[in-house]
Amino acid sequence: MASARALITGAGGQDGSLLARLLLEQGYEVWGVVRRDPDEYTANLGDLRPHLQLVTANVLGLLGVQPALGRTFLPDEDQIGREHVVVLSDALWRRRFNSDPGIINRQITLNSEAFTVVGVMPAGFFFPQREAELWIPWAMAP
Repeated sequence: MASARALITGAGGQDGSLLARLLLEQGYEVWGVVRRDPDEYTANLGDLRPHLQLVTANVLGLLGVQPALGRTFLPDEDQIGREHVVVLSDALWRRRFNSDPGIINRQITLNSEAFTVVGVMPAGFFFPQREAELWIPWAMAP
């Protein structure tokens, strides 16, 4: 019998980790965790304050959409202590970075911390809501 699958949305911090563990114990295959916290991080991008999505490193890849530039997250980028990386929406890339293809591997500042841009998602992509303009990997607490 195939196991049931779960993509956890809206859970964060210890709650997301606990929920993932409980589902695993019940036989679910946990695909990933998405946390929506637009007020937790603000982007230091002039007067722009784009919405940020915290996701486990595998979530964007699971959706089956390839980035227009660069890549999505690598599995080891979802670990505490790893370099900070970010994937941009097409709209933010066009609006703030003038569609510069050289944005890949460039650093931007989010909440006073440096993040390396690793990818730009294609035009029209949104997840889990239309407001999302940045995605960063969220390491689930042990």
